[in-house]
Amino acid sequence: TVSVLYWNPNTTAHPSTMQVRRATMRDMMDMQQCNLRCLPENYNLRYYHYHMCSWPQCLYVCEDVNGTICGYVLGKMDDEEDEKKKHGHITSLATLRSHRKLGVASRVMEATHRDMQEVYGAHFCSLHVRRTNAAARHLYQESLGYRTNDVDEGYYLDGEDAFHMKRYFNPTGGEKVGYVEKDGSITWSTLRESPKMQKFLEAAGTPLPPPADAAGASGAEKTADKGADKPASQQQAGGKGGKGKKGGAKDAAADANVDDLIAEIEGKKGSGQQKSGGGGGKGSGKGGKKK
Repeated sequence: TVSVLYWNPNTTAHPSTMQVRRATMRDMMDMQQCNLRCLPENYNLRYYHYHMCSWPQCLYVCEDVNGTICGYVLGKMDDEEDEKKKHGHITSLATLRSHRKLGVASRVMEATHRDMQEVYGAHFCSLHVRRTNAAARHLYQESLGYRTNDVDEGYYLDGEDAFHMKRYFNPTGGEKVGYVEKDGSITWSTLRESPKMQKFLEAAGTPLPPPADAAGASGAEKTADKGADKPASQQQAGGKGGKGKKGGAKDAAADANVDDLIAEIEGKKGSGQQKSGGGGGKGSGKGGKKK
């Protein structure tokens, strides 16, 4: 995907001068200050330390050329007994107003996504976003590939609803997801039915696998091809069998000729014996006359 960055020349912040790295214990207070300046949902310092000690690979910060922490992501892993449901969760994400539109949030989020997969084996990542936070929804949906899974009513302390969103790392295509429109309505579909998600996943290097029906159809086609080849081979074998029958007929004719020859020879022998027998009679007759 191509990220469009908007740089304000009146500030010292520039994408090429900012570094994204894993957070350390020394960054905890700066992350808290960034949170207090940007978000209404705030946490005490112990909560940051808890995340740091439990899931250090899920915390990233972005600092500018002056060493100022201008953005951070506070992530964690949710405990699941089922291995297939193992996933990460974004607790907090914030960027200073002076450093927005520079790709800070996208960069720290992608770094956390990568470690959730490689280090913890997460299958997806979830988060909550306010219904009225259109800018955050645009970031999550268009830049990071999140889709709505559910709506949690009264999730925030002030009673505002939250969209429960997920980013699938290795989707199958059958996951039912929702796309939040500009007016706040949700269009539900599967990942495979969403052209935008298919393009995003292909660009991210995780394209959807072929559908099961297509795989079954291809298998059926292969079976049909094999079935089509089989009669041909049988026909060929039948042709060979026909040739064998012709050969058998020739052998039978040859046997008949042999039998005829044998009969003819035997006939000749019989006639010779009859002639010999006749000569003996004559001889006996002559002998009688001599007597």
